[in-house]
Amino acid sequence: MNVFLLTGPIESGKTTALATWANDREEVCGILMPGTGADRRFLDIATGASWPASAEPGSAEAFTVGRYSFSIAAFARAENVLLEAVKKAGGWLLIDEIGKLELAGQGFDATLRHLLHAGTQKASPTALVLVVRDSLVDAIQERYGLAAAALRRHPSELPAALPNS
Repeated sequence: MNVFLLTGPIESGKTTALATWANDREEVCGILMPGTGADRRFLDIATGASWPASAEPGSAEAFTVGRYSFSIAAFARAENVLLEAVKKAGGWLLIDEIGKLELAGQGFDATLRHLLHAGTQKASPTALVLVVRDSLVDAIQERYGLAAAALRRHPSELPAALPNS
């Protein structure tokens, strides 16, 4: 599986650009997280289904990072979307975003580890695109063994066609 890290500063338009890029292609699935702050939502790229990502601060049913709280149940639903997607051979799999939660062993951490292992199997996506803020790239590459992942600043820098696995 080819791995690409789409990187840039916080709120620089990475998600919006990736959503536009994904709309112009077939064989794209995964999770985007549009919105800001408490208005963040998970978006299933393949179905268009969307659900709130936020949780009440201090809730036992939440992951908290900085001033943001995210619903554990909402993450579980997003993880199920990703795990179903990995069962399909070929295509692009997008995950927005991999960041501080994952570095703390929460959020998409376990799912990403599974996906990276599954990428060595025959039935897996051809390409994985991870959205990572630029200040966390080195830490993410180290945690997940992604030193060879291709860094991109904009989705237009991704291959026009699916790369060979």
